[in-house]
Amino acid sequence: LTLSSIAWQFSLKGKTDRAVETLQKAREEAAAAREALPANLKLAPMLDRSAGPVLMRTAVVHALAAEVDQALAAARSISDKDRRGQALAMVVSMRARAGDLREALELALSFDSPDDRRHALESLASGLLTRLKAEEQLKKPDEVKPKEER
Repeated sequence: LTLSSIAWQFSLKGKTDRAVETLQKAREEAAAAREALPANLKLAPMLDRSAGPVLMRTAVVHALAAEVDQALAAARSISDKDRRGQALAMVVSMRARAGDLREALELALSFDSPDDRRHALESLASGLLTRLKAEEQLKKPDEVKPKEER
């Protein structure tokens, strides 16, 4: 989880290339750790539950990097139905925030589950609102703050 958290921080700072590289390293280390487990160790359910947040972050980072196929693959690989729906909606939201509204809408409408489509359309609206607020903020001149008197 540490590497996925680092990747998440990179993505929040707009460093999507670094985020994707870090996620790849996290996947490689997780695969190596799974291979190292003894065959008789029954940890599959525990590993599956802990993978959900990592896969969700992976989906979001790939969506921010405009790597939609990878984002969708990560989201769809989440076994928990509710978390999978949330991850799919986050992919749509991130594409809307990036200004790819047509792609975000097409993605949202392509989901099989009516609940996933509804949630994705709500996330599209939220992502679009975030984008519009950010654009509005960029248009405003910096406020001049008066100097404090000493």
